[in-house]
Amino acid sequence: FSHSFAAGNKILDDFNTRIGAEMRLLKTGSFQFSGMIMGVFRKTRNSYARLLNFGSDISVSAGYYKPKWFFAADLGFDKAIVTHFHHFAAYKANYPAVQDGWFEPATGGNLYYGIRTGISFKKKDVYIKAGKVKEQDLVTNPLIPYYGEVGINFRLRR
Repeated sequence: FSHSFAAGNKILDDFNTRIGAEMRLLKTGSFQFSGMIMGVFRKTRNSYARLLNFGSDISVSAGYYKPKWFFAADLGFDKAIVTHFHHFAAYKANYPAVQDGWFEPATGGNLYYGIRTGISFKKKDVYIKAGKVKEQDLVTNPLIPYYGEVGINFRLRR
């Protein structure tokens, strides 16, 4: 489970909640290869619209893990599957025929790749991630083509 939110004036206007599992698929010495699958629920809001979205995030990670630290490379695909649009008056003033409601097929997806490193404690990791994002056509860059994340993972067992 993970939950992230923007650090702006209205913290709950934008958030991303993911639930799923990450599992080690292969271990050879200190080298590990793992896979992750998550269901995603997102909300974003601005002056023109509020969007609610359900999607999925599938990724793989390969890295070098020691008892107190780790370094890994990540590759994943985050897909928006269905999105609910609620347009506000400011948007409807310019586009009066716009429709609110749930829309599919999927509204888009992003391929991401990067690195992560961190330190490990008994049942938790503190980590930093950074990388690049490409839109699902693998050519177009999104408005912000980079990502960064700082977090804490809690493990069920060591």
